[in-house]
Amino acid sequence: MSLTTLKNITGFSNNDSQDSIVNKLISSSMINDTSSEKSINVEKKSSGMSIVYIDEVVEEYAKNLFKSRDKDYKNVCKGNSWPDLTKLIDYKKLRVRHCDTKYQNDMVPKAPKSAILFSSQFVNDTNHEQEYLLRTERKTTSTCEIQISEGYVSERSGDVSLEIQLPGVVAEAGAGFRHEYSIDKGLSKSIQEEMSWSIESNVKVQGMTKTTAELVVNENQFVSKFEVKTYFSGKILVYLQKDNHTYVTLDLGDLNQVFTESKGFRRDEKGIYFLTRGECKARFGIDQRIELHQYPIKK
Repeated sequence: MSLTTLKNITGFSNNDSQDSIVNKLISSSMINDTSSEKSINVEKKSSGMSIVYIDEVVEEYAKNLFKSRDKDYKNVCKGNSWPDLTKLIDYKKLRVRHCDTKYQNDMVPKAPKSAILFSSQFVNDTNHEQEYLLRTERKTTSTCEIQISEGYVSERSGDVSLEIQLPGVVAEAGAGFRHEYSIDKGLSKSIQEEMSWSIESNVKVQGMTKTTAELVVNENQFVSKFEVKTYFSGKILVYLQKDNHTYVTLDLGDLNQVFTESKGFRRDEKGIYFLTRGECKARFGIDQRIELHQYPIKK
């Protein structure tokens, strides 16, 4: 395993015994192969979903580091053991880069559905043509739901939030959706946008007839699976604190030791990445029309 060092130690005076503790910590490997094999499983599966909780991955690594030199770290931390300390994870120096979201090539929209938003009936029981003014406005709700089936979650920080791009047919439909959305916490994102539909038209009704005027909106529905690569670089800091005092700052600069294949991470020529998979469902109005239906009045 590569050498990872303790970058910052506070909370003690400079004397020989404490300096020797620091030197021992800096010169020792933070985690060995044996201890990593005994690590807890931080990948949680539920209802067929495979989700990695990234905060737990980081904290598990820090815990194994602490346990590998338990006595020395406890001395630096004034006798506090791992359960006694508050762990604060700092992702500000971790660089997260999301690639373009890739959707299935065979994404086919479902057949458009029609919805009647407004209906009005005009009755002309005279022998002469009459003209009426039809004016109305109605609203519909466009919806988009992003559901993650395989991915990573950070429940403590938005610095590692997932970025999902909507497919062009949805983002460019004029339904009010943005091109990209962040999933800060959790496994899903629901978006709702209101659309207004209005008409102002003259309706001519022949004598001895009744005419029904309807405002009809066509809605498109899209369903597609997607995947997106997220690359990680930089480093993560973990502060070990007690009563608002930081005893140790762990510098996790070798992400290869933290984000391992056993935790669901992968590696290619560009670096360490996680592959997120999910599904996007969208429903939104695309056009409107007025339908007129004329019937004779029975005498």
